Amino acid sequence: MSTSPSPFRRPAPPSEPAPDPDEIARAAERRRQMVVVPSGVTGRLAAWSVSRPWLVIGLWVALVVLALGVTLGFPARLTSDANFTNEPETIRAQRLIEAGMPSAGPEGAQELLVVQHAALRVDDAAFAEQVTALQGALAGIDGVSADLSWWATGDDRWVAQDRRGTLLPVLITAASAEEPYLHLLEEWDGRGGFAVSSGGAVTIDHAFVETSESDLLTGEVIGISVAMLVLVLVFGTLVATSIPLVLAVVAILVAMGMVAAFSHVAELSIFVLNMLIMIGLAVGIDYSLFIVGRYREERFRGLPVAAAVVRTGDTAAKAVLFSGLTVVIALLGMVLVPSTIFRSLGVGAIFVVLVAVAGTLTLLPAVLGLLGNRIERGRGRALLATLSVVLLLFAGVFDLLNVPSFFSAVYVALALGCFILVALRIDPFARRRAGEANQFWLRQARVVMRNALPLAVVATLALGGLGAAYFTIRLGESGVATLPHDTSAWRTLDVLERSFPEIALEAPHQIVVVADDVTAPAVQAALLRLQAAQGSDPAFGEPQVEVNPERTLAVVTVPAIGDTHSSDSIAAVQRLRDETIPTAFAGSGAQALVTGPTAFTIDFNATVETWTPIVFGSVLVVSFFLLLLAFRSIVVPLKSVLLNLLSVGAAYGVLVIVCQHGIGNDLLGMQQVERIDAWVPLLMFSILFGLSMDYHVFLLSRIREHWDLTHDNPASVGHGLMTTGSMITGAALIMVAVFGGFAMGEMVMFQQIGLGLAVAVLLDATIVRSVMVPSMMQLLGARNWYFPRWLEWLPRVNVEGVPDAPGAADAADTTPVTPGATR
Repeated sequence: MSTSPSPFRRPAPPSEPAPDPDEIARAAERRRQMVVVPSGVTGRLAAWSVSRPWLVIGLWVALVVLALGVTLGFPARLTSDANFTNEPETIRAQRLIEAGMPSAGPEGAQELLVVQHAALRVDDAAFAEQVTALQGALAGIDGVSADLSWWATGDDRWVAQDRRGTLLPVLITAASAEEPYLHLLEEWDGRGGFAVSSGGAVTIDHAFVETSESDLLTGEVIGISVAMLVLVLVFGTLVATSIPLVLAVVAILVAMGMVAAFSHVAELSIFVLNMLIMIGLAVGIDYSLFIVGRYREERFRGLPVAAAVVRTGDTAAKAVLFSGLTVVIALLGMVLVPSTIFRSLGVGAIFVVLVAVAGTLTLLPAVLGLLGNRIERGRGRALLATLSVVLLLFAGVFDLLNVPSFFSAVYVALALGCFILVALRIDPFARRRAGEANQFWLRQARVVMRNALPLAVVATLALGGLGAAYFTIRLGESGVATLPHDTSAWRTLDVLERSFPEIALEAPHQIVVVADDVTAPAVQAALLRLQAAQGSDPAFGEPQVEVNPERTLAVVTVPAIGDTHSSDSIAAVQRLRDETIPTAFAGSGAQALVTGPTAFTIDFNATVETWTPIVFGSVLVVSFFLLLLAFRSIVVPLKSVLLNLLSVGAAYGVLVIVCQHGIGNDLLGMQQVERIDAWVPLLMFSILFGLSMDYHVFLLSRIREHWDLTHDNPASVGHGLMTTGSMITGAALIMVAVFGGFAMGEMVMFQQIGLGLAVAVLLDATIVRSVMVPSMMQLLGARNWYFPRWLEWLPRVNVEGVPDAPGAADAADTTPVTPGATR
């Protein structure tokens, strides 16, 4: 029976006489003494680092110490505000108030303190005594004033509808008073059966900062713990598992020092740390994983330690450098947006990616050169025993952080399983050897390429169907209503909406009227028409008008009713701008501008909408050009860009389905919201388009490497999936774990970002990379590498490195280096 040759292997060479054993021994000796000459910048960096390991490590230790000194000695100046760097209407109005009528602006942080009792009423003497005592405690804090109350003013708006609660307006005029005020709230809440909460600038900022820090810690612990498990499964050794984790921590620490220094010259958001650590864990571990995996593969093929490091520098490190630059270019799109929140998140992510790439190209080769074959140590019982102890420690940390008990239970069960394997002397990694071909991915590639057309169609329809949900998205901003329900600010908002319908928690709307003389009859008539229109609108409270001494500026202050970030508030202010003000001031000769928290949200959404196509277009064009240079193909970059758009669109759809429409949100522990934060989709695109390129670059570089040797398309695709399948899957799982860990926090915006990023990476590493890429490359065949002659003038950028001579890989594979061999 005849058999057809496999499409994934080159035809065997003609049979030759058996080689001389002495010649085999001499060949092995030559391999042990082999020196690989670096062919590019990354290879030369690897060669330099491996020849001076202690110098390189010393420089990085000094850099980490310096970064820690900057971080601790000059703490980052971060803000919870999101400001514009351009001048939309709300900013122009605020500047007019500051210049023409400073008295209309805030003289301090205004807080609304709520005192409630389940049984007592404000008319009871015990209630009045408690409020008086509380006012006395507040008066003891320098910079805090709380003199007004219902008993002093008789204003029934300050009494709850059921008369079991009251408001105390509090003014905080000194920053040093904020911490004592927050501490006082904790002391008095629950005392004597009275519930005490407060809402305003101080407590809202505190709630966002505290929740952000809590989510940051939760995301770090979950991400690192799951990443450790994935690395153990990929490498099967304790030392190899530790290296990517250490490199990621180094990148994060250095980048935090850079952020701390940068924050003293530019305004940065508190969320920059969440972004820095999330991206740092993801790319820091992934880049190291690819380098360590390729190094072990080269050692298995017979290269000496130094030669293997240099060879890795000339191949995988080039892909890391190219991928890192692609990520940075994509993130630069966020820096273009005139908003401090976008620029803060972009700066933090760019810093940590640059440091991770630098560490991967220099520190990692030095460490690998020193370790040699010791990278294979920590197998068997040592690995399992260490893993079981670490898992139990993580389970304990989960309990302290109030992470869902499911995680603790799973980690305890895994730890017990490891103990049992140690006791039974069973090593699940005993038969694994670095560099072995992954037959699973080879079989998967064969199945996909045999059914290329139907699988490509089904995958495209599935991702397109998910992405269609994006067209139902509603954009907005997370307000106090999205904070955890145990925070003082959320409790206050809840009480106000239920019991104080005429009082708003956040700053009022302000209408700034500018004219030569705002007391002129025409302007005054316009102001009266404006007040009459607002009086019939239930979204606004009673307006108050203040005129500056020069009579060139009038400020109409209108209390906000309910959550200023809700759809009703946004619609009301938009109606005010588009209909009420133009009608009221027509022919008056005056200009009217609206500012306030809701106006800020509207202008922020408009800014995002304006800049989204600009960012999308610039990132797509630059990414296409980089891929064009890297692979010298028109088809590969076009296909990569389209596939990335498809996976990002599908992630958008899942985000809308879960977070906005509430389908499956309870199962995932996500909060359903009325609107997705306006900056989340643009942020996701910038991050995802860069990160998803990683998988394409690593996969396509191995495919191109094999194509240059064989010009056999099916064999090259199979080789690419076979050699990168395990590494890319492990890298994707690590990213999913890191992003999923941040999605488990309580901050709604990071729930949305974490979910979107995790889903996109999962889709990209499975459906896109495992199904769509091989199926489309099979359908296109040699056309994948079409490059028109009129573009030959472009410089050659070799991402895949210099390919081995034909047959070199097979020759090297005959004498693998086994774990534990001497250096």
